[in-house]
Amino acid sequence: MASLLQNQTEGMIRISTSVAFGRRVMALLTMAFMNISPHLQIELNCDDRYVNLEEQGVNVALRMGQLSDSTLGSTYLGLNPWVVVASPDYLKQKGNPKKPSELNKHDVLIYSTVSISLP
Repeated sequence: MASLLQNQTEGMIRISTSVAFGRRVMALLTMAFMNISPHLQIELNCDDRYVNLEEQGVNVALRMGQLSDSTLGSTYLGLNPWVVVASPDYLKQKGNPKKPSELNKHDVLIYSTVSISLP
């Protein structure tokens, strides 16, 4: 038991992620991890704007989309499915887009803080 206590992780880790992902995924994971690592302090920052990781002292950033700063290291964690939604009345009036490039002709709300490219 003494050797287990000596090997516990301790210190501070700063994590930055988007608001939606932070609320839906990271908050629960962070709490669970803190329960098994009581000597570790975790600062979870949820913000939809990209921050300068060095200036903010961020150790890990979880972001969706393309990496804008090529000096940063990254690891692909998986897909985050996106959906396009519209009311039946809207689709009757404006038509049903068949591919992402057709969205240019539609009234859309774009989540502009995420860097995506449409084919």
